[in-house]
Amino acid sequence: MVKVVYQGFIVLLCLHLAGCNGDFIWIGSNSDQSTDTAQTAPNSIDIQTDGETGAQILLQLSPGQTLQLKVITSSAPLSKSTLINGVVWTSSDNSVLSVSSTGLVKALSLGSAFITATVGGRSSNAFGLDVVPPYIVSLELTPELNGINPQVGGSNAITSTMEYDASQTFTVTGTYNEGTVSDVSNSVTMNISDSGIATFSGPQMNAMAAGTSEVTASIGSITSNIVTVTTTSLSLCGGAVDDASSNTATGVCLKVIAETVTENLFTGTPSEALMLHLGYTADTTSTNSGKTYESFQSDSSVTGSPENFARFQNTGLNWDDDFDSSTYGKDGAYDRYCSHLASIRFNYRDNWRRTTVNEITSLRTKMGNLTSGYGWAGALRYGSSTETNSGKLFARSLTGTHRTSFSPSVSVYASCISVP
Repeated sequence: MVKVVYQGFIVLLCLHLAGCNGDFIWIGSNSDQSTDTAQTAPNSIDIQTDGETGAQILLQLSPGQTLQLKVITSSAPLSKSTLINGVVWTSSDNSVLSVSSTGLVKALSLGSAFITATVGGRSSNAFGLDVVPPYIVSLELTPELNGINPQVGGSNAITSTMEYDASQTFTVTGTYNEGTVSDVSNSVTMNISDSGIATFSGPQMNAMAAGTSEVTASIGSITSNIVTVTTTSLSLCGGAVDDASSNTATGVCLKVIAETVTENLFTGTPSEALMLHLGYTADTTSTNSGKTYESFQSDSSVTGSPENFARFQNTGLNWDDDFDSSTYGKDGAYDRYCSHLASIRFNYRDNWRRTTVNEITSLRTKMGNLTSGYGWAGALRYGSSTETNSGKLFARSLTGTHRTSFSPSVSVYASCISVP
């Protein structure tokens, strides 16, 4: 329904769209109205809106849309309104707008034209209409259903859950002003409230970290409904912090212990299965870069059977090799691995880093033997970020009380810490 205000008469406008139901909006005087059909000439017919002449573009239609016009005008005295049924309607350009004898306007092609009403030999001023290409008035955003199973909860609330490293494709349906709908997924801009969780390639969402974010699609000023997407974290071995099972560390997961009192979280060194899942490759050179480990250690300390766990150098391409620096070993393979856990927000934390020797020693002191007590791989010492003042770094045994030093190029097990 379209509301237009006129002076000296009332025009009823009804866009023939869904929801109109053929009703008209009566605009103008609320004085007594009748359906007198006497064809006497009115004092005037003056098509205006909000005090401006109808020569202005008042409404926009798209090809195929229709608009019903009717005139109600007043003869003296102005308190008496008369419905005029015998109006002669004309269009200034019948190739753009056609108008029937009953005042039904139909948009035919792009452009502008004017409608004029004549009653009893008296003509109105021109009523302008603009015919424009169909344009989107609403967007509906739907997450991929295959394996996602969005749930509707509340008013227009849609949620979707996916793994932190998975992808899904959204469908965006556009509704146009003339009532048609179409898939506009490749024409919209995808928006996400937390760009640290995922990126978009067209309508495809590529998750890269754990968390929750709101996703919308937009074209110009039109924005879709919100889809709340939760990306789940890389799994904890045993499904929980402080898992004590001796046979879970070898899966696609990480062992995590919460140190008593401080509640600092520590990870065990990753398994071969996890390294392959995360896309890591072996690199024994001092110029290693990206997602790399040095080699796998065959370790029977956990299950009694040989299992492979990753070991890392502290060196790498562009690593910090200044042993007087507080960040000695930064950007080496061990440091990059912990930074990767931070970037994917493992266990919903984004501050994972290498442990210091005091931190890993405190963990061993408070929690006891981490291999027999919590199922951590323990055949090799765990490295640290603490320098020995001689260009080496400290390492710590988690099964005994030994603390040793090692060259940055020597590979060790890797434990990362997250401090609350």
